[in-house]
Amino acid sequence: MQDQHPRKHSLTLQGHRTSVSLEPAFWTAFRCMAAARGVSLNALAAEIDARRGARTGLATAIRLAVLDWALAGPGAGAGGRQAASHGAGARVSPTPRDESGEERMRSEDLDGGRLEHWSPREVWEALERNEIVLIDVRTPQEYMFEHVEGALLAPMADLRPERLPGQERKRIVFHCGSGARSRRVAEACARAGIDPVAHMEGGFAAWKAAGLPYVATDPATGAPRRVSP
Repeated sequence: MQDQHPRKHSLTLQGHRTSVSLEPAFWTAFRCMAAARGVSLNALAAEIDARRGARTGLATAIRLAVLDWALAGPGAGAGGRQAASHGAGARVSPTPRDESGEERMRSEDLDGGRLEHWSPREVWEALERNEIVLIDVRTPQEYMFEHVEGALLAPMADLRPERLPGQERKRIVFHCGSGARSRRVAEACARAGIDPVAHMEGGFAAWKAAGLPYVATDPATGAPRRVSP
């Protein structure tokens, strides 16, 4: 019988290497879940990390997500815990896909309006078409280290929803490192009457995991450099 003791596995979250200890069966199921959704392990881990509570470790959160996905069936996407982790009153739609199997934006009904979860590729394509304003709610230090080219910086601590422009000409999409802070900002905007409101699911970690270009600071010169994975 195969040894089912937890083993360490490496993942990259928000640009930093981390490790999780999972039993072989859970690790295999985690890989199957990522393959079924068509995302990388790092992107899926970043999504789960953004949703977990402060008292729940990443390994435990992955196990719970895997169990829910397995119980709900392979077509259930991220699993049934999404609605529970987003709180009572939130209704999350399944992750939609286009004809090629690529994930498309999914939406969630909040008490204050509709919250849209955009994938990194959707955000990138909308930026290329000049259809959105992407607002980075991380700290200035995080932004200086690396950021999405064209994103505007508005740290979460200073952002005031009532001072944001309207969305008649361009949609506003928020993002952060993992999706947790941008979600909180989006929820605050929804409470302020902005509807719909959108954020990038998985944050900058998912953007990098998707292999999309970004701007980083060259440690040797301090100058910005464009990174195209």
